[in-house]
Amino acid sequence: MEKRQHPRTAVSGLIAHITFFSEHGQPLLQREGRVMDMSLVGIKIQLDQALPKDLGDCLLRITLSQTSMLIPIRISGRIKRLAGQLELGIAVEDDADHPNYDDLIFECTKTSSNQK
Repeated sequence: MEKRQHPRTAVSGLIAHITFFSEHGQPLLQREGRVMDMSLVGIKIQLDQALPKDLGDCLLRITLSQTSMLIPIRISGRIKRLAGQLELGIAVEDDADHPNYDDLIFECTKTSSNQK
């Protein structure tokens, strides 16, 4: 049974374009990946390309897009967890475009429920 305060929602077909920034705001690198699941406070992403082992703490700018979305959603976050170099857990920052992000989670939850 899920004990999280904000349960995860399985996601299908959602792509993440991620830019990693240093503490000083300098862009370090970019990656793309597939969103595996998301909640109000975080996102789990399977990356297409491995991250460097010495990446350290970074600010992330993430653009979420899907073929059915007219306008991509942009959010900020920080790395919460790395599983190897290809799976990334991201804590969503409070400055995220929350009304649109919340709507996206609602749509993903609705779609996931309809597929069961």
